[in-house]
Amino acid sequence: MKIKSGKMLGLLTSLLLSGPLFAGDKPGVKGTDDKDKKEKEATTIAAASAKDPYESAHRIFATASTRAEYQHDIKEYSAQQVQATELQKSVARVNKGEARLAIGDTGGFYDREARLDCPEVARLMKPGVFPAIDKPLKAGDNLDNATVAVIVDEGGFGDAFEFAARYIAVLKQSGKNVKVIAVAPPTPGKVLYRTLDSWKIMKLPDGTPFIDGAFLYEGQREPVSAMKGAPKYTHAIHHMSLPTVASSKGMVPTTIHTIPTSPYMVGHAELVAEYDREIGQKPGIHVAYCNQASDSSAGVVRVLDRTVPREDFEESLKASPVKQIYSIQGPGAPVGAGVVDVGAREKEHGVPFAHSTALLVALRNAQARTNGASIGRFAGVCTGPTCLAKATGTPGYIVLKTPVVDWRNGVSDAPNPSTDRTPSPFAPNLKLLRADPKNPNVNEVQLRNLTLELIEDGKQLKIAAAAATAASVATPATAIAVATSAAATADAIGASAIASAQK
Repeated sequence: MKIKSGKMLGLLTSLLLSGPLFAGDKPGVKGTDDKDKKEKEATTIAAASAKDPYESAHRIFATASTRAEYQHDIKEYSAQQVQATELQKSVARVNKGEARLAIGDTGGFYDREARLDCPEVARLMKPGVFPAIDKPLKAGDNLDNATVAVIVDEGGFGDAFEFAARYIAVLKQSGKNVKVIAVAPPTPGKVLYRTLDSWKIMKLPDGTPFIDGAFLYEGQREPVSAMKGAPKYTHAIHHMSLPTVASSKGMVPTTIHTIPTSPYMVGHAELVAEYDREIGQKPGIHVAYCNQASDSSAGVVRVLDRTVPREDFEESLKASPVKQIYSIQGPGAPVGAGVVDVGAREKEHGVPFAHSTALLVALRNAQARTNGASIGRFAGVCTGPTCLAKATGTPGYIVLKTPVVDWRNGVSDAPNPSTDRTPSPFAPNLKLLRADPKNPNVNEVQLRNLTLELIEDGKQLKIAAAAATAASVATPATAIAVATSAAATADAIGASAIASAQK
């Protein structure tokens, strides 16, 4: 979103140029004292500020990749909170909050609430509409017979699945007869609203409806209840504020140990059954992937730097013993030979993410549904479908293109982060394939590690199948022979594949 006010743009540019990128050396970052580099960064950021204030405001903290750097940034943002303008104070506090979250300090959720304190900051946050809250949802509220309006008004599809979906499941289980209305601001093509509206066909793991309705908010700052045709509700909250009032323990604030985890969304039963059958017909490893992160909030698709080239991503999958690859990148996205285009099915079906959700649920259940003949995995960059995989609880991998750490993934304390597969506390089902800060070949290490992880999955699948066969044979001696032979075969296949992947 462009900001018309020249005064506000000047304030933001001033804040940017006084931020930690330009406040001296950051621990662990080589070359930050280089004058030419600083001048180049300053020119780039100032130009970005004029073009896209939201992106440049968030680029301040998005350069950190280690715990020490984020701790340094927290001090910087704390100092900036005493600046003269409300804009500077609020932006600094939001950035401080996300820096705290990156190192596992969930108190950062409270700092992020500063985005609601200053109208100028609200305008920087996409989609840029923050309705006033007239009936605030608070920690400890009794939700029996309540109707909660969850306003999904920040970020894109990823944050909708990451936070709205995650906490809607908590709200629905925190009282008797709790109803949830998902509220969406107007976006190009009303695509966010249509996505939320599709949640009406989704189910919670216990089989109850995921949401009870959706509403398109077309106001400015007025409460949702002031809009014509608005549904009645007893409580309202912005979806990115939900961690301050709820957790896996119910209506108490989230800590690092009480982040609600998946699965918390189940796809349409008939579509899930279709994918169950499809996976069952081809025993082996089935993988759904997405390689591109993009932003279309301004009406034009803008590819983000988290994107990995499709050809490279598919090549890394095909280098492993994968039986079937599915693209859940979305309608219109290109796919390679032999790859199932789930986006095309989605377009024909007409309900956003319906097929992707069903496939991910089927992949999660593949091993159980096929008696161990198949397993399902997800692999993707940090974007909307990846957050959907978090919601469905599908096991797999997140490929992080650069050493820069998004707070949703958190920092690694390993000397070489690319050796650390530890999942984020927000997604214990997805291993993180991090970048090697010392390797100039972006994606090479992460994609090779993805191939190696899938090779290991293939070995485990062979061993599991052998164990099932061994359990059904007549004598213990025969069972041992079958299991030993299968394990040796799996090791041989794995060694061959690893050698190929490492060339």
